[in-house]
Amino acid sequence: MHRAISKRSRHELKRLIENGVCEISQLTGSGLWFVVDELEVAGSPPSKIMVWATLWFGVEGSPYCCSEPGCHLGSVLFSNKLDDWIGRQMGLKQPVRVDFGDRIAARQFNGTRFKPPYSSLEG
Repeated sequence: MHRAISKRSRHELKRLIENGVCEISQLTGSGLWFVVDELEVAGSPPSKIMVWATLWFGVEGSPYCCSEPGCHLGSVLFSNKLDDWIGRQMGLKQPVRVDFGDRIAARQFNGTRFKPPYSSLEG
């Protein structure tokens, strides 16, 4: 069952997830910008948070090896690190699962470059 949360709580949770991804994946200074576009919360207190997000590739970090979010966010997507981090930040006693599924889009700013065979992102 998905829980309705206030606009302020939704905004705070989006920022918390963005900050966690940035810290765990060490995005600061990389030219990558992770933005939570939308989320759904299940349970009260939360047991699962489904996230829709965008990973922006900036000029500052180019050329990038590729445009795959999983390559650049692997430590977040393929481990429990973010789940644990969010749980601690929220003061939860029970586990929480942050679920990205295949819902991270990749976008680039003008002038961003990728190493061959990648030249730019579509869309």
